[in-house]
Amino acid sequence: MQRRILGLACLIAGLGYFVTALRLPMHTLTGPGPGFFPIGVALVLLVAAVTVVIRGEAASPRDVLPVGAKRRVAMTLVALVGFCFFLPRAGYLGTSLVFMTVMLQQVGTSWQAALSIAVASAAGSYYLFVSVLSVPLPWGAWLD
Repeated sequence: MQRRILGLACLIAGLGYFVTALRLPMHTLTGPGPGFFPIGVALVLLVAAVTVVIRGEAASPRDVLPVGAKRRVAMTLVALVGFCFFLPRAGYLGTSLVFMTVMLQQVGTSWQAALSIAVASAAGSYYLFVSVLSVPLPWGAWLD
């Protein structure tokens, strides 16, 4: 029963994430757009959730997440939905900086280290996507 409830919760979260990710452009004239990866993540989450709901056998004690892990899973889902929501508004650099900082905090990284790693990964991934792969990433409506 607990596994089905967890599967349904992931299914609802996955659907919300998928709907939010659909607002991002999938393709541009030069290739995949900023919505390509988030939609892929949403589809993987939905397939996993449907599989758990269909299988639905009783959960063993080791299958149930401890309280701290449940909080991290919930924060990750909220952060993913927030990433899709804020990406067109705040742009890639700002959104990915906040997202990475939150995710690194969830695994116990200090604020200083999380912020340093987030700045480096946001700048590095922006350079990779824009300069190397020619994928246009949004600057954000708030910055236009």
